[in-house]
Amino acid sequence: MTDSQTIATQTEQTRQLVTEFYRIATGVGATMTLPELIHPDIVLEEPAFFFQHGIHRGIDAMGAISPIVGELLDRTSIQMKSIVADGDRAFAVFTVEMLDNHDQALIAEYWEVRDGKLALLRIFPHDPSPYMARQNRIVRAQADAIPTISLG
Repeated sequence: MTDSQTIATQTEQTRQLVTEFYRIATGVGATMTLPELIHPDIVLEEPAFFFQHGIHRGIDAMGAISPIVGELLDRTSIQMKSIVADGDRAFAVFTVEMLDNHDQALIAEYWEVRDGKLALLRIFPHDPSPYMARQNRIVRAQADAIPTISLG
């Protein structure tokens, strides 16, 4: 196999893995499970304005973040705009609605594949305001449940 054939094969595999991730996320047409798709040592890099911001390592960390994302985004509303792959790297661009008010967010996600599995995810939201507004609504809703302390 020539180098160009190897790259073409890697590119197609990468595109398929990334596509499968969004099938799982939306609950439509998945043919794999997350453990089959995600490298056990995956690295997730999330922007500073996310509740769960920072760098997270491992499939367990990804699993811990998933319910938080589920409170923010309506995963069933994901509309893929583009998946561009080159070798073991890919970018996915999509829109998704906030769970409570249906504000729409545009997101690009950068992926890398290692050992035939998704091993790196960097998230690049176009505009932080829908996330920040949703997170503020979550905090306000939870703040009402916090008991107050009388200072008198």
